[in-house]
Amino acid sequence: MADFTIEVKKKEKDEEFEFKDLEMYHQECYGGKIKIEVTEETESASSTCHTLFKLSCTKCGREIYLDKNSTFPAEIIKTSVDGKERKIDGIEIERSGLYTAFNPLEVIVKLKT
Repeated sequence: MADFTIEVKKKEKDEEFEFKDLEMYHQECYGGKIKIEVTEETESASSTCHTLFKLSCTKCGREIYLDKNSTFPAEIIKTSVDGKERKIDGIEIERSGLYTAFNPLEVIVKLKT
């Protein structure tokens, strides 16, 4: 599947905020708001349970996952302040019956203009 682009609204450098305070939008569907929740998923190939952030577009319904232990929240926060485009590693989950596969996905983070 194609990349997933997150547009994040600008924050000021001296503004106090946390990751959960950011407004994020899915660019490929022209601005669907992104909802974030924490979930646990088990990959069939390794039987390993992963704690992930699930990002879902409220407009088109596309879902991607980001490792909760990665630096991605910090990268998105940096983009919201400095406006620099960044690329982070994401996951798309493919389900077929009882089988669950984790497929790598490039996530692009840019400032919403």
